[in-house]
Amino acid sequence: MTVKKNFAGYMLIELVLCTGLFLGISAYTGTACEQFIGFMSILNLIMFIFMLNRIKHEILSIASLFVVFMYLFNLGIPIARLLNWVDDTGERFLARRIYSMGNDTFIQYMIYGYLLISMLQIGVLFYFGRMKKSSTEYVDWSNANYNIQLQRCKITGMICILISIVPYFYGEIVYLKDALIFGYQNADSTFNLSGTGIGLIGNLFTVGVMLELVYLQNDRKKFDFLFFVLSAYQVFRMYITGDRSTGIALILVWILIRHKFVNPIQGKRAVLYLFLAYVGMLFIKIVEMTRTINSSSVDEAFAELMQTNMLAETVFEYGGNAWCGMMVYYSVPATGSFRCGLTYLAGIIGKPLSILGITNNVWNFADFSIFLKEPARGALINSLTSAMGGSFSGEWYFNFGWLGIIIIPFFGYGLAKFSDLCTSKKNNPVLSGFLLYVATLVIWWVRQYFTSVSWSTLVYGVIVWIIYYVVVKKTSE
Repeated sequence: MTVKKNFAGYMLIELVLCTGLFLGISAYTGTACEQFIGFMSILNLIMFIFMLNRIKHEILSIASLFVVFMYLFNLGIPIARLLNWVDDTGERFLARRIYSMGNDTFIQYMIYGYLLISMLQIGVLFYFGRMKKSSTEYVDWSNANYNIQLQRCKITGMICILISIVPYFYGEIVYLKDALIFGYQNADSTFNLSGTGIGLIGNLFTVGVMLELVYLQNDRKKFDFLFFVLSAYQVFRMYITGDRSTGIALILVWILIRHKFVNPIQGKRAVLYLFLAYVGMLFIKIVEMTRTINSSSVDEAFAELMQTNMLAETVFEYGGNAWCGMMVYYSVPATGSFRCGLTYLAGIIGKPLSILGITNNVWNFADFSIFLKEPARGALINSLTSAMGGSFSGEWYFNFGWLGIIIIPFFGYGLAKFSDLCTSKKNNPVLSGFLLYVATLVIWWVRQYFTSVSWSTLVYGVIVWIIYYVVVKKTSE
């Protein structure tokens, strides 16, 4: 089939699925309606994976990971409802956090999330469908120029690591200590990704690690050793702190680097990685349990784990994130106005304005949690903002409302192009390494704000550019 026929066929499939969603919703009410949305969500995801295979594009990519997380964090509750994965504890959570804003509001926001993801997939597949088959992309390893670029990638990465290694481990030690003493949510946030002090310098270490992993693409043994050490530390960090977002995003990107640059995941290896993913989900659930059980005993966590459906717990917990975006949907335009894309601009220029002492208002404007905490939103919304986190779909609705469904395919196209650039062997390895660091931020943007991506990308992009072009490239010429 030609590219146009493939895309037209997928457009027709999405039209049928979206039409079917509206017909089904009109025929069902209450829990049955939620179950139907869950069924349509699973079907839509299956069709997305089928089309990736149809156009001969690899399923494992930054864009596809983003789409999968969009399903989990936006439509997880209907999926859990369909599979009868909502227990009494879950029902209490829904009553307190979700249904308190109205059952109709919840259904409407689920429809918005479904349509948003559907149109996002169209943009992703439109770009991927125009690409040449990934197996035709190659690098001539005897090419002296590429080997020189790899050496420069190594040096750039080492400079980043040397600059940041002391503040990185100092920040990690402080964070681990605070998490053990005060708990995950009360740990010192000085060293977060959007910081401006020692934490900002320390996080350059992660950029350097990405560059070193890309450099080691020709040395499988060294790559695997470094991959194992880094992954083991992230697993340890997740257990101690309970902070899963950073570790999950990093490990997923490291697996992607290994798949694209070192040794493709095929055949039996795919089964092995699926098994490891399942084990990883078990561990993540244990982490969550040690955060909620009064005693942090691993034995207690294992005992409770044996009595629960781990997959069900994970899907429902991630799906509960819909509460964040739903608060925006409840509040806008009822008590506030749409931002028309301005929060994304504010996310780029806000931090420099704050650092220069000009104003903090622009940076705050980019964070819809601050908007939701304002008294004008009302007592209900103000009471629900505790530990809310972020939401890509909520932020998108905050800016564009229902019009965002029409705009999102363009973002999907850009996301797919970014995904391709991250792992293209035709790139300068330094560019690939830096983009793969940004990819860790993009993946978790589903559960965050644009500010979590913009500031780090801007700062580290400038630093890597200076190190590469001013220091490394000139001294090696």
